[in-house]
Amino acid sequence: MRTVIALLLAAGSFAAPAVQAQDAAPQADDDRFALGQIVVTAPRSEGIGIDGETLSADAIYKFNRTALDDAVNLMPGVVAGNSGGTRNERLVFVRGFDRFQVPLSIDGIRVYLPADNRLDYGRFLTTDIAEVQVAKGYASVLDGPGAMGGAINLVTRRPTKALDIDVRGTVNFDRDAGYAGYSTSALIGTRQDRWYAQASYARSFTDHWDLPDSFTAIVPALEDGGERDFSRTRDWRVNLKLGYTPNDTDEYAISYTKQAGAKNAPLHVSDTVSARRFWNWPKWDIDSVYFLSTTALGDRATLKTRAYYNQFDSMLRSFNDRTQTTQSRPFAFDSPYFDKAWGGSAQLDFRMSDADTLRLAFHYRHDKHVEAQTSFSAAGVPSTEPPQTQTENTFSIALENELALSPTLRFTRGGSFDWRDLKRAEEFGSPLGTTAPAILYQYSRRDADTWNVQGRFDWTASDALTLHASLSSRARFPTIFERFSQRFNTAI
Repeated sequence: MRTVIALLLAAGSFAAPAVQAQDAAPQADDDRFALGQIVVTAPRSEGIGIDGETLSADAIYKFNRTALDDAVNLMPGVVAGNSGGTRNERLVFVRGFDRFQVPLSIDGIRVYLPADNRLDYGRFLTTDIAEVQVAKGYASVLDGPGAMGGAINLVTRRPTKALDIDVRGTVNFDRDAGYAGYSTSALIGTRQDRWYAQASYARSFTDHWDLPDSFTAIVPALEDGGERDFSRTRDWRVNLKLGYTPNDTDEYAISYTKQAGAKNAPLHVSDTVSARRFWNWPKWDIDSVYFLSTTALGDRATLKTRAYYNQFDSMLRSFNDRTQTTQSRPFAFDSPYFDKAWGGSAQLDFRMSDADTLRLAFHYRHDKHVEAQTSFSAAGVPSTEPPQTQTENTFSIALENELALSPTLRFTRGGSFDWRDLKRAEEFGSPLGTTAPAILYQYSRRDADTWNVQGRFDWTASDALTLHASLSSRARFPTIFERFSQRFNTAI
């Protein structure tokens, strides 16, 4: 149904002149067969705000896209998909680049999972998002390391009126008009002369989604049709924001965000007995507190700063069978992750002339990952590993120059140097290449660094046409999983 609606909107937008032409009699020199024409009309939607780089809150609301993966699907060059397999994660591809090459940020603060960065974009709600920004291919080095294929930034809302209230809610039904879930959100805020405050809450619950009527069960014990088994998800998010605006140029704000999610993992419809995995995630939670500021330093310089603390806690559970009640087989486990990150950035913009601006940025981030898997014996007796910790620091220093060559032509060039300092990389088990009893040991550690360079021309040909050409060489650092995971003792 969504595809049909989108096609109608597009046809309505481009068919408006044809509709007006029908008011006049056919011209003799018109080679179109008038009796064979079909006129499609639809109201033109104003101010929705979808283009190649931004997606507005109005567009998210009008198309009812409550999760990030569904929302960015509206943008050209951005496609949502599924990770496949048992993890049941929603992915976003920007011109083919995935979550490892396209960083995700909220208000410029990167959301990063140091263990494996397996972000599930279906867990990020959009009701308090003012705009989604997507950089494709070319992403400024000023925004930090890792943006090989682009970048995604979620800009949260802030109040615009003395009393700003927004309450919304929807109920979802399946194809048989049965209850399938709901979503709701509420926002209240105030904006005064020198300060503003806001609180928002959003919640989304999917009870199930349906398989088509034509589905034929291959292994009924895995999936018998109708309501898709284990398709239930739950997410909620709260955001608190307080800002101070002492003058027309300066702004200081502190924000706190907490989001919590839980999801199941539908079984493959034809897996063999040996390949089945009965997994669920009872916890997928992110807490974040961050401070942002913009300060004018005279008439030509501006200082922007960010400082943040993030915490990510998740739990993956594996069970004996589809009942998800017992854990006594070799593949049953509880795998919690406890991740923390803190850091900040500073950016100095200096306008050397009306046509020449120089920008310098520095980023620092400290990541700490702790895991301690619990396995179970045939009698269901748990055995928990000692906590294993990985910590590292990541730095980046970037320089960018923007030069207006003419009123319509602009050239931007930039470069950065990124380096990573690995402090700790623990593992529990038999050291590689040995059959010794399991112990807590350290992997061999190695630091890394890289250069990034880029350049871009922007030409404003007219009010309706802009063109750009860019060239960049970017790199990213591998995750802890990519460096150290033994893939259940199948790799070194």
